[in-house]
Amino acid sequence: MALLQQSLAQGLAARGAIARAFAEAQGGDPAVYEAYLTRNIRYTLGAEELSGLSALFDRARAAGLITRAVRPRLYESPKPAAPARSTAPRSVDALLADAAGGGRLAPDDALRLYADAPTLELGAAADQRRRASTPTTSSPTSSTATSTTPTSASPAASSATSTARPPTRPTATC
Repeated sequence: MALLQQSLAQGLAARGAIARAFAEAQGGDPAVYEAYLTRNIRYTLGAEELSGLSALFDRARAAGLITRAVRPRLYESPKPAAPARSTAPRSVDALLADAAGGGRLAPDDALRLYADAPTLELGAAADQRRRASTPTTSSPTSSTATSTTPTSASPAASSATSTARPPTRPTATC
C-alpha cells in the first residue's frame, strides 16, 4: 500500500511537468492543462464511488449473496493521536471521503466543501454518512389516505360541502 501511495504522491507532484510536456508536444497553454489535471481528474476514490460500493453491498445482502452488512474499507491508514494540520490544503475528494466516513471537518474544510464540492458528490457523502449512522429498516408500508372530497359530483353534494361551517373555538371569559 505504501508503494501505491508513494506513486500517487509522485504523480500528483509531477502534474506541472506533465502539463508542460503535453503543451510542447501538442501546443497550447501549459497552465490550462495543469488546471485540467488538478481540477478535473480524480486520483482517489471519493464519496460517490464509496457510496456506490456501499449500495452494491446492500443489494448483495438483500439478494442473499452475502450474510452481513459490509462497510467498504479499501485501506486503513494509522491515525495520529492528535490531528496534524498541514499547511497544504487537502483535496476536495479527501475532504468528502473523510466526511462520508464520519470524520470531523475543520470549519475551513467545511466551507471549502460548500464552495468547491460538486453538489452530487456532497449529497453522496451525506447519504453515505446517513446510511452508516442510521440503522437499516425495512421500507415503510404505504398507508391509504382518506379523502374528505365528496365522491359524488352532484350539485347537492357540492353545495352541502361548501355551506358547512368550521367548528367554533371556545372563548374564555375573564
